[in-house]
Amino acid sequence: IYKSLSFKTIWIGNQNPVKTFSFIMNECDSIIINKPQLSDYSNQKKLDSDLIPYFNRFTNGSQAKKLAIVHLAGNHWWYNKNFPDTFALFQPILENKIISPSNREKMINSYDNATLFTDYVLSEFIGTLSKKNALLIFLADHGQSFGEEGKWLHANNTDAEKNPACFIWLSEAYKEKYPDRSKTLELNKNSFINSSFLFHTILDGSDIKSPYIISSQSVFSDDFQQEKGNTDLKAE
Repeated sequence: IYKSLSFKTIWIGNQNPVKTFSFIMNECDSIIINKPQLSDYSNQKKLDSDLIPYFNRFTNGSQAKKLAIVHLAGNHWWYNKNFPDTFALFQPILENKIISPSNREKMINSYDNATLFTDYVLSEFIGTLSKKNALLIFLADHGQSFGEEGKWLHANNTDAEKNPACFIWLSEAYKEKYPDRSKTLELNKNSFINSSFLFHTILDGSDIKSPYIISSQSVFSDDFQQEKGNTDLKAE
């Protein structure tokens, strides 16, 4: 849809491609994969901050209409590889890959440090977009279990994993250009959603008119209908 409307598109990833999303990635005009020679489960640092220069170069380009899809490593296991030593604020952190109750505190500390670093990377993206007519949607694909119900990490059917982090940021220029959309988002900020909102909200937020948009699933729409779930949206 975006390419048919003359948007320049790019996939900037810090996870190696797999079949669950590579078909989406391959639709983009450009594809950047950070350090593809390293496994996503390697002990070596593979930092999301490596993506910042690629993001800045793309968003500062001359093309008027752009869509950047940034696939972060974020808080994926092994947590310690996802943040630099300077962000090891929460201590003690993991010293091995043993997943057990005795290691739980260290796992959570390492996870929180990765979260802190993700916040930093997102703040850099927002800084780049702050003077542009732009919006940023952040959506994690899952939460994380730390022993609740005897489950660990993700791919488990636990409440913790069903409540992934999500927020939408709008630049001042975007708010001025689309005041009604900004107001509607604010009204919907405490509504329950599921991840299916993303497709419809991205298109609607990009001022695209399409028969594929289901207005009841766009948080920019007055017709939005919240889900009966435990996933909440925060607007900033």
